[in-house]
Formats: sequence, structure tokens, C-alpha cells
Amino acid sequence: MVRKIMVLNAGIYAVCVGACALKYSESIQWLTNNLYLNPDAVIDGSSVWMLATYAWFHEIGQAPVLDLVVCAGVIYGFMRLYKSPWARQEPIMFWVVAFLAMMLIGGIGFGAPLHLAGNLIGLYFFGHIFERRWGPRRFLIFWLLCTIAGGALETLVHVYWSRGIVLGASAGVLGLLAAFSVYHPDDRVLYGMVLPIKGRHFILIAVAFDLLSFLGNQGVAIFAHLGGILMGLLLTTGYWRPGKVLDKLQGGEKRRRANHLRIVPREDDDDPPPYLH
Repeated sequence: MVRKIMVLNAGIYAVCVGACALKYSESIQWLTNNLYLNPDAVIDGSSVWMLATYAWFHEIGQAPVLDLVVCAGVIYGFMRLYKSPWARQEPIMFWVVAFLAMMLIGGIGFGAPLHLAGNLIGLYFFGHIFERRWGPRRFLIFWLLCTIAGGALETLVHVYWSRGIVLGASAGVLGLLAAFSVYHPDDRVLYGMVLPIKGRHFILIAVAFDLLSFLGNQGVAIFAHLGGILMGLLLTTGYWRPGKVLDKLQGGEKRRRANHLRIVPREDDDDPPPYLH
């Protein structure tokens, strides 16, 4: 299922880039009006399906072919640099330079393909873990619920704070990161292929970067991301069930009440065994 989702996202992106390159502007406009997440259209009730469809599309930019060429060239250059003696001697500096370069590319307007690439990488590394654990069908349900929750929270915030068009599968990827922090809190992830970070801290770092990007006015749909994280936590901890929430609020009183058994020695036994049931 993970591979199918990856292929579908990449295929849709390729079709959109091709349509833009061939000057099919009407097709792109139709996608924008009908499948991208437009909070106003969802609030009006005319396009509720956008809460699910937006996550299958990614930004293509004003010049998508040029963006792909620039990003591919930069990535190829860093792959060559990764094999150099300097990168092996200074791995942390290499990834710092790579991160700053990606930020620069995004800042000057060529970073649209990096959104898709980042989501596909996150889906590949974390998706397979939970597809093996849950199975393809339950994994797909989890993915869809996280992306829908991200769209719903973004739309809800739009009621009080005007937001623009939203697209991308980041809510699903961050839902997977939240699940990883619940199921594998002590497992270490090599952040940037260099720095080992525990699973419980990895999701916090992801949220921190989201917040910094949001404050830097880089167009990050932070509320969609938070919606995906929240849904991922609810589904993996079981707190979507009202009974578990009530039990937690009552301090586990039900569990303590159920533990009422005690050891009672028989009166006619001078040497009773240590445990009687």
C-alpha cells in the first residue's frame, strides 16, 4: 500500500507538471477549484470532498520544469559531494550545508519539488513499519484519517483566521511520525543521516521546524500538520474512545476497583500454602 500511495502521488505530480508545461492552464485551474483544499468552499458545504482530495496533490510552482531541473541538479551535486573525503570527515557540516542549500532553493522559488520529495521520503521510511504492523487496509484507513483531520483543522482555523489554498500529504506523514513516537519512543532515528534522536523527540523536532517555518512566513500549512499529528496520536493511543478518556480522567478508578482479590488462609490448615485462590 505504501508503494501504491507513493506512485500515485508521484504520478499525479508528473501529470500536473506536464499539463502546466503544455500550457493546459484550464486543467490546472479546474484542479485548483475542485480538488485542492479551499476552506471557503468546504465551509459553504459545496466541496466537502476537498478534505480528502487535497492530500494527493503537491505544489508545482510557476515554472515546474525549471524547478525540477534545478532541484535535480542540486541533489545530484550533493550526492557527488556525499562521496567526497570532506563529507566523510565532516558529516555534520555536510548535512548542515545541504539543509541550508535546500532552504535557499525554497527561498528563491525553486523548491516546489522538495515538498513532494520530503513527503515521499517520510512515507517510505515510516510507512513500511506500520504497513507491516497493521496490514495494507488498516494502514490506508490511518493515512486517510490523518490527512482528512489535517484538512478539517485547517478549515476550522480558517473560520477565525483567513488561510489560503492547501495541498500536500504532510498531514499523513506527520501522523506516521506521531505513531512512531507512540510505538517506538526509545528507538533511535538518524536525523539527517547523522544525529541519532529518539522517536519521542523526533516528532517534537518536526513540530519545532514547522513552527519556525510558519513564523518565517514560508507558507507552511501548520494547522493541517497539527491535525495529522493529533489524529495519529488519538488513533495509536486509543484516546479516540470516550471510555478510555473517561477512565483516564477518573485516574484509573475502574482498574483499582477490579483489583479486590486478597490472600485468605484456610482456618483448618496449620501450614497453609503461601498463595490461596
